[in-house]
Amino acid sequence: MAEPVVWVMIPLLFLVLVVSKVIPVSVLRVWYDMKTTLAASFLLVSTLSLVIAAAAIAKRIGMIDETMEGALILVAVLSSIVAPILFKKLFVRVKDERKKTVSFIGVNQFTLGAARELDVDQYNVRLFHIQRENIERAGTDVVFPVVEVPDYMKETLEKHDAFAVDIVVAWTGNEQVNAEVALAAKEKGVQRVLALAESSREIHRLDEAGVEVLSVLRSSISMLRASIESPRVAKMMVNKDTALHEVMMNTPAYHGVMLRQFPFMGDCIIVRIFRENESIVPHGDTALQMGDRLIVTGSNEYVEQLRHWLE
Repeated sequence: MAEPVVWVMIPLLFLVLVVSKVIPVSVLRVWYDMKTTLAASFLLVSTLSLVIAAAAIAKRIGMIDETMEGALILVAVLSSIVAPILFKKLFVRVKDERKKTVSFIGVNQFTLGAARELDVDQYNVRLFHIQRENIERAGTDVVFPVVEVPDYMKETLEKHDAFAVDIVVAWTGNEQVNAEVALAAKEKGVQRVLALAESSREIHRLDEAGVEVLSVLRSSISMLRASIESPRVAKMMVNKDTALHEVMMNTPAYHGVMLRQFPFMGDCIIVRIFRENESIVPHGDTALQMGDRLIVTGSNEYVEQLRHWLE
C-alpha cells in the first residue's frame, strides 16, 4: 500500500516545493514582470543537494521512513530536470532593438575617430561630407556609410535625411557652417545637437538655441589642467575600462526607488545625477526619478546591464 501513496505524494511534494519558492520570490514583482518572477521561482526550485541532505537528516531522526525519503529524493531529481526547462520557457529577455541614430556632418579625424569608438549595439552612424573635400577614405565605407553631398545647406541635408536622427554632430572646418547646420537641426526637432565652435559669438548664439557646444581649445585646456591637478581622473576620462558613462532613467518601475534599494548596481558606481538643471551628489537615500541622467563608472558589462534595466 505504500507505493501508491508515494506516487500520489510526488506531485504534491513538487507542488509544495514550487509554492514555497513562488511566495517569497513574489516580492520581485516590484521590479520585474510576472513571467520573469515565475521563471526565477522555478529556477530556485532546483535544489537537489539541499533536499537530499534534509531527507537524510529527517530519516536519521525518525521523522520519515525510507519510502518517504526516496519520494523526496525523486522529487528533487525531477525538479532539477523540469525547473530549468520551465525557466527557459518563461524567461524571455527582451532586447531593445532600437538604436540611437547619429549624423556626423563633416568627415575628419575627429568624427571618424568618434564614429569608430561608438558602440555598434547602441548607435547607427552616418557621415556626411562634401564631394570635393579631400579626405582619407580608406576603409571608412566598410565600417559605416559615408554620404557625399554637394554642400551643407539645410535643404541638401534634409533631402538626404541627415536630420531624421536622434543626434546631429556638426563638426566641419567652418564654425559658421557648424552653427547653421546645428540651428537647422534644432529647427527640425532633432533631440540632441552638438556643434564645434570656438568664438564667443558663435558659442553664445548656439547656447541660446539649446545646442551643445564643443570646443577643441576649451576641452584641451580642461584636459591639460586635469592631467596636472588630478592625473588619475584624467586617465579615467580616456581609459575605456574606467570611463564615465551616461545612463538615462526611463523605466517607470524604478521611479521613486532609493539607490540603497536598487538591486542592479553590480560593479557600478553612480558618480553624479543630473535632474533637469540640477546636479545631485548621490547617496543611499537619493530616489531615482524619470528623466534622470546618471553618470556612472564601472566595468562595461555592468554598465550595459544597468543601461538595459533603466533605458
